[in-house]
Amino acid sequence: MLDCHHAIGVGDCVRMVHAVYESARLQTQVQMPMKTMANPLDLMIEDGHLPVRYPGKHDIRASRLRGENLGADSDNS
Repeated sequence: MLDCHHAIGVGDCVRMVHAVYESARLQTQVQMPMKTMANPLDLMIEDGHLPVRYPGKHDIRASRLRGENLGADSDNS
């Protein structure tokens, strides 16, 4: 896991994560700083390299906001 709070700035962490996606998209090693200005993850989705399994906007809080399963996380009722 990247420790983005001590050694490097948050912007540097974002650039490193983008470099990982760009490397996966191009199937090759990428050099920093990257020349790609677009978000590599968006490019992978647009190009079909990373298919969207569930279309639409995703919000991890959605089930909680609708009132579903408001019990403790370990409660499966």
